[in-house]
Amino acid sequence: MILNRDIQPTIEKIKSLNFNYFEHTNMACGSSLYFLSGGTEPVIKLELVFDAGKANELNTSVASFTASMMNEGTKKRTGKALIDELDYWGAHFQVKTFNEDAIATLYCLEKYLDGALPLFIEAITESIFPEKELTVLKRNAVERIKINNKKNEYICRTSFNEFIYGKDHPLGKKNSVENINKIERNELLDFYKTNYLTGFKYAILTGNFNPQTILKIQSLIDSSPLEQFKVNNNNKQLPIQIFGKHQIEAPNKSQASLKIGKIGPNRKDAHFTDFQLLNLIFGGFFGSRLMKKIREDLGLTYGIHSYYEPGQILNIWCIEAEVNNKNKTLAVTEIYKELQKISNKAISAKEIEVARNYLCGAILKSLDNPLSMSSRMKTHIDFELDADYMVKYIDEIYSVNSDSLSKVAAKHLSNEQIIEVVVS
Repeated sequence: MILNRDIQPTIEKIKSLNFNYFEHTNMACGSSLYFLSGGTEPVIKLELVFDAGKANELNTSVASFTASMMNEGTKKRTGKALIDELDYWGAHFQVKTFNEDAIATLYCLEKYLDGALPLFIEAITESIFPEKELTVLKRNAVERIKINNKKNEYICRTSFNEFIYGKDHPLGKKNSVENINKIERNELLDFYKTNYLTGFKYAILTGNFNPQTILKIQSLIDSSPLEQFKVNNNNKQLPIQIFGKHQIEAPNKSQASLKIGKIGPNRKDAHFTDFQLLNLIFGGFFGSRLMKKIREDLGLTYGIHSYYEPGQILNIWCIEAEVNNKNKTLAVTEIYKELQKISNKAISAKEIEVARNYLCGAILKSLDNPLSMSSRMKTHIDFELDADYMVKYIDEIYSVNSDSLSKVAAKHLSNEQIIEVVVS
């Protein structure tokens, strides 16, 4: 059969969603192990989630430094020996820091779990943070900051975070060479003990595995020194926004970086799905209004987009663009015109349909293999979503119409309480 590429393939509505809900078992420390088996390849992905995100650090970079140092050596092995042994078992280990938590991840074949899992747990629970490796990490970080401080995009991003979280909030504090040089090994050890060893939130297991694998993981975690995370909201600093327009001078005078954003609705808001579609139509994908107007019609930028990040601390909606410095005023003016237009004029059924199909396709893609399911599982766990949430979510996407989007745009995309940052 020869495909006729002049004819667009038929777009089918999602009639049913085969989203297998995960199970869980409780561990000795009180934390839970969530698991979902699937796929044909015998590969597994084990994630341990800790209350060790950037929002928990007292000084900048402590969270990321702690995560980076956890493969640099344990009480029994050097960092090189640890990595070499994991390589022997065909396993990969990493620790990544996010705003609200940190995730330690192990990838390996199920048949080699007996060799790789003890090494993974050892790295998590017996890290020693050697002084020599810390010195190298600090030196590299200092060089990165020096380079980043010459980039308008970096200055714009960190300044926007300062204005939307507050300059004293962990997520709003700006990093500096001085801050990096002040980091001490004992500071990392304290963060490690508090936010990893006694900050274990839960574990997620995905891939193709048998019930015996669940028991092995549970047994090894149960015998480890990991303790369940205890919620303590007294230590959580509240964000403080500084609304308005902020002009910042930067070394690069030829290019301007723009960020215009505000607080959006949270995940359990009645308008959450409408706002997601609204963001897609406005600037969330290549066929959005911002791309058509600012890039294609006016030729002011190679790329402009808006994004919506619903989180546990803040739900941020933001527009980003890089433009020629001489065009920055025109670009900002046209962005506000598009905001006004989408807030005051009904959105066509065709635009809604395109955005709806794009969003549904993205959802299906995120569910197409067992390893990628872990991010969906994490969202369900963190936001305490119901088992049938995805089914309801799809139904809500198909029920969105022009009237509902207009109401949400008028409420959430107004110029009130907006933060604009221009770095040039």
